[in-house]
Amino acid sequence: MSVRRLALAGLVLALACGGPSAAAGAEGAEDRIRVEGVEGALLANVQAHVRLLAASHSASSARLRRDALADGVALARLRRDPARLRRLVRAAPGQVAAALAPFGYDRPTVQVVAGEDGRPEALVIDAGPPTRITELEVRFTGGELSPEKEQRLLALLGLKVGRRFDHTAYEEGKLAVLSALHDRGWPLASLVEHRVLVDRQLGTAEVSLRWDVGPTHVFGEVRFQGAQFPDAFMQRYVRIRPGDPYSRQAILRLTRRLTDSPYFRSAEVTPRLDQASIDHRVPLLARVVPMPPRQLEFGASGGSDSGFSLEGLYERRWLNPRGHSFRAQLSPGTERSRTEVTYSIPDRRRLDRLVSFGLDALDETTKTNDKRNAAFSIVHQRLWRKWRHTGSLRFLAEDFVVGGEAGESELLLLQGSLRRSRPKREAIPRSGWSLTGGFKLASDSLASDTSVLQLDLRGRRLLGLGEKTRLIGRVRLGWTEVDDFDHLPASLRYYAGGDRSLRGFAFESLGPRNQAGEVIGGRHLAVAGLEIERGLSKVFRRTLPAPDLLRLAAFVDAGNAYDDFGSDFGDEIEVGAGLGVRLATPIGMVRLDLAYPLTADDAKPRLHFTVGPDL
Repeated sequence: MSVRRLALAGLVLALACGGPSAAAGAEGAEDRIRVEGVEGALLANVQAHVRLLAASHSASSARLRRDALADGVALARLRRDPARLRRLVRAAPGQVAAALAPFGYDRPTVQVVAGEDGRPEALVIDAGPPTRITELEVRFTGGELSPEKEQRLLALLGLKVGRRFDHTAYEEGKLAVLSALHDRGWPLASLVEHRVLVDRQLGTAEVSLRWDVGPTHVFGEVRFQGAQFPDAFMQRYVRIRPGDPYSRQAILRLTRRLTDSPYFRSAEVTPRLDQASIDHRVPLLARVVPMPPRQLEFGASGGSDSGFSLEGLYERRWLNPRGHSFRAQLSPGTERSRTEVTYSIPDRRRLDRLVSFGLDALDETTKTNDKRNAAFSIVHQRLWRKWRHTGSLRFLAEDFVVGGEAGESELLLLQGSLRRSRPKREAIPRSGWSLTGGFKLASDSLASDTSVLQLDLRGRRLLGLGEKTRLIGRVRLGWTEVDDFDHLPASLRYYAGGDRSLRGFAFESLGPRNQAGEVIGGRHLAVAGLEIERGLSKVFRRTLPAPDLLRLAAFVDAGNAYDDFGSDFGDEIEVGAGLGVRLATPIGMVRLDLAYPLTADDAKPRLHFTVGPDL
């Protein structure tokens, strides 16, 4: 496949992704009745309320098509039913007025423009001058509010004398003020008076609002129900102290900490306002449902790079009243086998921190190297300003064969990493990002065969383009300084190529080579990828229950592994590109890619298969 053919394939992809929408937009364009004079939200509300437009747009919008069918009319039938058409035309001005009134336009003028054949062609709308607020009275009674707090609440209300009276904004403002009162210490607050007088002839609105805020409340003690741990353990989840101002956000944060815990299946925190004390202290009751104490799972996984493997997991989510846990995972496979055993101890004061002791062993065979290693680790995990921080001391012993030469290495590694991600909780996220940075450090003067310093940075960015298209970018950079490269284990060397690295090339097939031409891995790495994908709802609308779950993608990957970032860095960059199919599933996105190595001498397309989350 030549570069020209690949470009042609990309053009076909673009046309396939954009074609159905264009076709749908053109279909029925001649039958549409134009709307002039309004735009944005006003236009959308007019189109939703005017039945004449719903009939004329029956071929251009799924929602409007349903409305037209509900009316039992279509434009073609209306042309054969002049009486019905006249009734819809006469009703249009009133329906336009009803559609514009919630936005504060109570005096519109509407003209139905007819064509040469007498049939309606356009609605020309003049929304007219808006209705404005001429009087505004807002009161807070029955409690104590400082002037500063009253001003903040008025800002949430969003009403001012002289401003256009928007009914939707008015209702949203009332809810915002009431929610703020409930969240900031007045859980009994209520809106007891709300009056609006609109004079449509004069275009004026008089607004009067009064809230009874009630007494200020504070938090009392937190009691737990249904927990498998003693109260002293459960209180570590509580950041609320007796006497703190009552806040719904604080209650939600406590609920989230309980539900995010590995110990509980569900949690519900209820303020017991009926049990408030004389000084208005509100106790909280937290009901939790424990997770099953044991978990045993079996499964299988596979990919074009990792081969086929079975998986077994045994976990004790808690072993004692102090919350200690145990986890063992066995993954025997055709090309890669791994065993991991971990014992974890949560911090006595902060449950977002824990210490783990782990043993793991790996036996892996690839086309470029064989490695067998065992490691013992002591790991400390914590949250630091929304970043997941992991620090560990790891002793690694590895036997490896790279480039036909056998080696062995023992390293005492000080390791650390920072990770943060912001994915959207959606089946197909529209936006998000993740960033991970880490280091590994060993010294030949401290139980290590050589001195090593390795830095690694990984980032991914997901960006939505329109309703159905996503742009996904990723980058990985690695840098290593080592005294004796021959004692650098294969698991710490950098390679490029494969499903999650550089598609179009075999797994770990790229990197520095020895004199025999065999890949031996490099000290450094620079790999990046860019992918655009689009849902196929127009093509598979009738065959898939959620059509956007099936998607088409085009991508390009570039990079390599290096011994140094010298002057020939650009000459050694390899590039792969291709097309792929995506299917969103509960376990993550299933990807099938056909990639072509654009810079390879003996270029052949390669099929890649992966499963996993976008970020």
